[in-house]
Amino acid sequence: IIKKSYLEGALDGRLYSYLKTWENNNDIADDIFSETVDYLSIRELIKNIDHFYSDPLNNYIPIPSAILIANMYAKRMNMDKIERYIVSTRDWINSLMLDLDTLNYSKLLEQKVTKYQKN
Repeated sequence: IIKKSYLEGALDGRLYSYLKTWENNNDIADDIFSETVDYLSIRELIKNIDHFYSDPLNNYIPIPSAILIANMYAKRMNMDKIERYIVSTRDWINSLMLDLDTLNYSKLLEQKVTKYQKN
């Protein structure tokens, strides 16, 4: 029930973001949110995401990306395209984690203090 609630919340949040974007510019909303995420039932989505995360290489991939990937598999998209998306998502999250690990927090705080002292 926790997984179901979490996924429903993620999908509701995505729908809310789409609708808020659509209010301002429906072309941008349609372009940004063009991926289908409701191809599977919640039960099927949980099963597919559990299978996806059974591979330890996928542990750091965010849930929203896993939702897209599960739907890509369900739609029987080209396997090469799915694999390229998975690899690019892994690369993105790994570089993000590396950036956070090497971030100089004191320099970041100093920049914030300087920025707000000017204002």
